[in-house]
Amino acid sequence: MCNAVAIGIFSGIMQIGQAIYQTAAQNRQIEAANLSDQFQYEYNMLSAKNQRNFEDNQAALRNEQMFQNEELALIAEANKMNQANQQIRQMQQKSAQETREAQLEAKEQKGTILATGRIGANVANLLADVNRELGKYDYYSDTNLAFATAGKQTEKVGYITERASRVASISPYLKKTILDPMKPVPRPKVSVSPFSIGAGILGGISAGVGYSNATAGTIQPFNNDYLIA
Repeated sequence: MCNAVAIGIFSGIMQIGQAIYQTAAQNRQIEAANLSDQFQYEYNMLSAKNQRNFEDNQAALRNEQMFQNEELALIAEANKMNQANQQIRQMQQKSAQETREAQLEAKEQKGTILATGRIGANVANLLADVNRELGKYDYYSDTNLAFATAGKQTEKVGYITERASRVASISPYLKKTILDPMKPVPRPKVSVSPFSIGAGILGGISAGVGYSNATAGTIQPFNNDYLIA
């Protein structure tokens, strides 16, 4: 009987130990899976951070490029504007000089006519012709200057449009939205269930009863009465 009890206890302990071992092995697998998930999460977090830094750097570079492009466009526009304004001033000075020369020439013509000492309608007509030619010259000179100045003003408007087009040729960098990865939910560990312990105890009792029947040469049914103290 003592051997049967010992065998039952040993068998029960073995079954419970096996359940504990299997549970520990399963928990080690769970720990490894959780560790792998955490490592992957940290790697993805680092990758997301690097991608955000890359996007920030790209935006900063584009902003610097836009700033330099606008500065160069403004300088180019200012140079062309100054050149156009200088050309307008030169045309105005040339027109004024030619007008003064025409006026001096008209005065000389009038002086020549008056120097003859003649009077009458013929002299008056000659003086009127001189004044008329001078008036025509002034009109055409002013008209030509106005057209030339208007052309330069149109060119200046074109320079403004050119500058705006050059500035708009580089658009701001649209950063991509990089989201953080989802944090993994750790898998819960398992524990030895009361059912496994109970199954081990019942298995030990069954083994003990089986050994006792085998040594006694009789077969004794195994039921829940063995569990009653």
